Amino acid sequence: MLRQFQVLAVNEVDWAFRLTQPISSRPDYIHTEERVQYQQVVVNVQGVPYDETAYYQELYELSLQHSVTILSEDLDKTIPPERFQALQKMYELVQKQPTLSLNRFVAFLDAEQLLPRYQNDWQRELRLQFITILQQFEQDKGTRYTHPDFRRLLLDLIKWMWNHIDPWLKQFDMVTATPSIVWFGALTTSQHYFLRYCINCGFDVALITPNEAAVIVPTMSVVRYPTMQADAQFPTAPPKQQTTVAYGAQREISTILGGEDGYLAPWSLREHEAHGITLRTTYNEIEILGEQRALVRPGFEVKQHQVNIPVLFTKISGVPLDEANYWAQIHRFVALDHATLVEEFPFQQENRANNQYHYTQALGRDGKLVADKMLASNWWQHTHLHDGVQRSIAAAMIRLCEAPRLKRLAGETDDALRLYTFSQAMQMPRAVGALLQRYDYTQDVPKIILYNNEINGELSRADAATLLMLNELGLDIVLFNPAGLNDLERYIDKAQFDHHLLDEMRFNYAYRAPQTKSSLTDVFKGFLGFRRD
Repeated sequence: MLRQFQVLAVNEVDWAFRLTQPISSRPDYIHTEERVQYQQVVVNVQGVPYDETAYYQELYELSLQHSVTILSEDLDKTIPPERFQALQKMYELVQKQPTLSLNRFVAFLDAEQLLPRYQNDWQRELRLQFITILQQFEQDKGTRYTHPDFRRLLLDLIKWMWNHIDPWLKQFDMVTATPSIVWFGALTTSQHYFLRYCINCGFDVALITPNEAAVIVPTMSVVRYPTMQADAQFPTAPPKQQTTVAYGAQREISTILGGEDGYLAPWSLREHEAHGITLRTTYNEIEILGEQRALVRPGFEVKQHQVNIPVLFTKISGVPLDEANYWAQIHRFVALDHATLVEEFPFQQENRANNQYHYTQALGRDGKLVADKMLASNWWQHTHLHDGVQRSIAAAMIRLCEAPRLKRLAGETDDALRLYTFSQAMQMPRAVGALLQRYDYTQDVPKIILYNNEINGELSRADAATLLMLNELGLDIVLFNPAGLNDLERYIDKAQFDHHLLDEMRFNYAYRAPQTKSSLTDVFKGFLGFRRD
């Protein structure tokens, strides 16, 4: 029977549940006479959450599940003397014949009955994956049989194959359920390759590392908790202390507060990824929220190395009866030293280059963009920015490509829409990156103020793609359209931005500059590179 499996995306909420869930209950499970297809849990759980007690209680309860093996606590290293002697003979053989192929070497192991035997597909599968692991070892170390770690690796793999994999294959039918392995703490070289062997065989593997990151394979999901704990041990009994929700929240706040005055320390979230969350507001709230710091806006949240920033993505159609108040509001926004006015369209050029190669090269094995590959690419234009800013930009690009927010053109495929989104995000104005470099995510939220009437050009699809990128990155976007004509609506679904209709629709309603210009604002606009005559 053909076995096909791929890594199931998990997060801090569901990784433990998915680990205990039979493969037959997971998404996209298929079982026919010819094949079985399922989603495999392969995750590295890094760090510890703020509520440590609840976390260790969850780990203890996980250890009680009959389908879960806490391998780090129960690794069987025994080996019969006769098997050890036969294995020693095989090791001496390859020291004398270091050019012996891995296929022949495994055949010799099989002839010496050093590998378990089966009357089904596992007879071939275990041997193929054993060869794959030895090939990976050779690739990583640069040599095969003569490396100092090879003897220990070979001995350990054979021991654990007999002591663990063989019993698992007799316990699980591997059609509706699979072994779920939990490893807690650091790994030796042998343990690293054994877990990789288990992953290649389609078993679930959760590597829990409270004080480090230890991704075994590129496709491994990663769950990051906010704190590291160097002296952590796997709980062998229920925690004796209990914590309240308030205590966990207090721990979270205390890690990012710079003192006792209630303010976040400057740049305390610089390593976090910024993620804009669009607010739904009334028209009267726009001015109030627009001048508020991110920290005090409703929905501001710091979680798992990501900071969710509540932002405005708002279109205001028409003009109120009180025109003086309308212009006063626009001028207050424009006068802010973190605001930029756009009043000529289009403001962003269309990227017409064929970026299919760049896009394909940045994909992982699961067909999704990989941030590390993007940051290492020769087309990446933001290497001068802080690492946290670069990762925020890459994460925003990935989100937009995985779930494109632009409307699809007639005849445009999903892949073509992703490629267009990717191409436009590639050429984000360099000055916007500089703006993000200056952006302390807890403080004043940068703003793009757009004034669009029928006499200053038309907002393009490239403009809309850029605005979506800025929205993802946590910038405020306020579009004033006195005539109420369609602009954003042509390229973005109305559900994705806030829209307010005022009293009257005014045509040929030119922008009115304030009587006194702020030199600082003008310098800032010039710095950003947006045109304004």
